[in-house]
Order: sequence, then structure tokens, then C-alpha cells
Amino acid sequence: MKLGYKIMGLVLFPILASIVFQSYLLLELEKEHEFYHETGYLPETHGQIMKDLEAVLAASMLSLVLVSFLLVRLVVGPVEEITKALNRLSLGDLGREIPFKDREDELGDLARAFNRTLVSVKIALAKKGKAA
Repeated sequence: MKLGYKIMGLVLFPILASIVFQSYLLLELEKEHEFYHETGYLPETHGQIMKDLEAVLAASMLSLVLVSFLLVRLVVGPVEEITKALNRLSLGDLGREIPFKDREDELGDLARAFNRTLVSVKIALAKKGKAA
């Protein structure tokens, strides 16, 4: 679940920050709208608030693209490496371990388990060779 918390943090933080700031800007727009209806005058800050809102929306989209890229690198890359290593093992290649054993998340746990399995297979094959 450690990796799940990282993913949640990467995804939720920019979204929540964006929602809070957008809510603030919308409240400011609402105040100006009420002022406009009372006085018939649109404050000069209206245009600036609209620009700020557009900038926040653009930054939100950019941060979501960045978060998506980070998630792909954080999760998909190691999963692909583990899959390649398992395919090599299934073809009899016992020479290469998975390099993610230092990670402190589920992918690191999986890499360490694979590497232990690889050692066990080598030991079993060596014992079988001695017995033959």
C-alpha cells in the first residue's frame, strides 16, 4: 500500500490545491457580480480574476499531465522491467536480477521476492546437477 499512498499524494495534492484556489477565485467573482448588480459598475479586478482563473485551470491541466507522466515512470517502468525479467526466467536465463530491490514499496517487495526465487532456482538446479 506504500506505493498507493505515493500515487494518491501525487494525484490528489495538485487537484485539491487547484480546487481550493478556483473556489477562492469564484467567490471573488461572485462578490464582484453582486457589486456590479448593486452599482452598475464592474470593478477593474474582474478581468484580473478571470485571467487568474484561466491561469489556474491551465496550471491544473499541466500538473495533471505531469502527474500522469510521473505515475507512468513510477509504476509502469518497474512493472515492465519485472515482466521482462520473468520472461527471461521462463526462457531459462538465470543471470539477471531485478534492479528495484532497494525500493521501499510493493514493487521493491516484488523485486526482492523475484531475486530470492531466482537464487532458489539456481540452488535447486545445482543440487539436481550434483545428484545426476
